[in-house]
Amino acid sequence: MSNKEVPDNIHIVKHGEYSNHIAEKYGLTMDQLRAANPGVDLMFIYAGMRINISTDPACIPEAPTYAYTIESSVNAMLKNL
Repeated sequence: MSNKEVPDNIHIVKHGEYSNHIAEKYGLTMDQLRAANPGVDLMFIYAGMRINISTDPACIPEAPTYAYTIESSVNAMLKNL
């Protein structure tokens, strides 16, 4: 998808942009921008990254989920003792 085909609810980060400036540009608070981008650490954005700028619930992606097996990790540590 080229920049011309980017949906209206997406902002492509440009070099030197910060998340607070992006929020301000679209009239959003940082809390709104965070809510629109679940699972994204807005302190670490980079040029070319796609940021959701819509507060419409239908446009907000689901946060990624990660499966952790704590028991296995603990057992592995205990085996190394």
